[in-house]
Amino acid sequence: MKKVSLFIGIFAILFSSLSIAQTSKEVTFIFKKAENNKIFKKVGKDQKTADFEISGLANSEVSTFIEKVKKFDGVISFTIAPMLNANNNRNANFVVFQRADKNFLRKMLLTVGVNNVIIDGKKVPTSSLGEKASSK
Repeated sequence: MKKVSLFIGIFAILFSSLSIAQTSKEVTFIFKKAENNKIFKKVGKDQKTADFEISGLANSEVSTFIEKVKKFDGVISFTIAPMLNANNNRNANFVVFQRADKNFLRKMLLTVGVNNVIIDGKKVPTSSLGEKASSK
């Protein structure tokens, strides 16, 4: 667990001057701002970088979401990036969870009211995270 935290911390420092690592209990947060949609390309091609995507959080909801997440124990990192909505307004966010235990994610996300996640471009019910379900 300590090696994972250390790796995530080093990754943040090396690859993004905008990254901020905060710790609340044992929860590690990493925030990176996307530039010119680079994060979306990473999400699509590099599953080591981004395992889970959650779309549709409005800017006003992000701080509330983060405050709720801070109440959980565990190690998790996620990226918040601007996402263009249908009107090309940057008022929603793309949240990407990296290297986190799926059972931990399921419990946390259901508690904060996230009912669906996108994995490998497919919408999946949050309740199925961590289960050995057959993939289509």
